[in-house]
Amino acid sequence: DARTAAPPPHRFSLLMLTAIFLSFFSVHLSSAAFIPGCRPAAGRSLSMSMSSQRAPAAGGNVGRRKAATASLLAAGSLMSFLSSVPCAMADGDFYKLPDLPYDYGALEPSIDATTMQLHHDKHHATYVKKLNDALKEKKPRATNLADLQAEAMKLGSTVRNNGGGAYNHALFWRMMAPVGKGGEPSEALQKAINAVWGSKEGFQEAFSKAATAVFGSGWAWLIVKKGGLEITTTPNQDNNLMISGSGIPILGIDVWEHAYYLKYNNRRPDYVKEWWKVVNWSEVNNNYENYALKGIPVPA
Repeated sequence: DARTAAPPPHRFSLLMLTAIFLSFFSVHLSSAAFIPGCRPAAGRSLSMSMSSQRAPAAGGNVGRRKAATASLLAAGSLMSFLSSVPCAMADGDFYKLPDLPYDYGALEPSIDATTMQLHHDKHHATYVKKLNDALKEKKPRATNLADLQAEAMKLGSTVRNNGGGAYNHALFWRMMAPVGKGGEPSEALQKAINAVWGSKEGFQEAFSKAATAVFGSGWAWLIVKKGGLEITTTPNQDNNLMISGSGIPILGIDVWEHAYYLKYNNRRPDYVKEWWKVVNWSEVNNNYENYALKGIPVPA
C-alpha cells in the first residue's frame, strides 16, 4: 500500500546531510580547529546538545513527518550550538580577549590580585577593543594576531600600539604560573642559555638588567634569532615580530608601570626580581621548541 510503504531513500536526504554536517562540526568545533579564533563554550559539546534529538525510525507519512521534524530539530540544535561558540570573527571582531589561565590572586605574593585584575580586565581589554575597532576599517592580510604583528607598523599607529598590546599580553599571561608551578628550562633551552650566558643565573642577571634599564614604558624579551638566543627590549607595545628578521619572542616581561606600580611603586628592580618566581618555564620551553626554533611566531 503506497500510504504505508516506506518512502524512497531520497526522502531522507535532508536528515542524512544534517547528520553528516553535525558530525563534522562535532569533531572540528570541539577541537577548535575548524574556524580560526573560535572555541566551544566551556563544558559544552555538540554531542551533548544533540543527545535528546535522536532521529526516529521513519515509515509512511508518519515517518516522513518524523524525519522532517528530526531534521528541523537537528538544524535548530546546530544553530543553538553555533550561537554559543565564542568566535572572534562571528561578530566582526578580529580577536577576542583571552581569559587568564589562573585566578587573579594566583601569582601572589609576586604580583598582587588587584594589579592582575586591572591589568587584564582594563588594560589588556582596552588594547583588544581598540584593535578590533581599528580593524573594522583596516583590511589586514593576516588572519590571526601573531601574523598581524608583521603588518602592524604599515597599518598605522592604532593597530601597531593596540595590536602589539593585545599580542604581548596574551603571551605574558601564559608565561607566568603560580609560585612553584612553572617548572624549569628544558634540557634544550638550558643548553642554549648556557651557550650565551653560561648559566640560568647568568641569563637572569642579564635579562633583569635589560628590563630594569628600559626607559619609560616597554618590554624586555628573550628571543630566538637565527637559531640562537638574544635579549632585546622594545618601547611601548612593540615586539620583535613587527620587524622582519628581528627574532621571535619566547619570554617577555611587561615593564609598563601599570604592571607593577600598585605593589612596587617606583621600585621596578624589585618587581623584576619577584617576577622570576612566577615565570612559567614550561610555557617558555614550548615556545622555544615547538614554535621559535621552527621559525613560527608563538600564537596568541
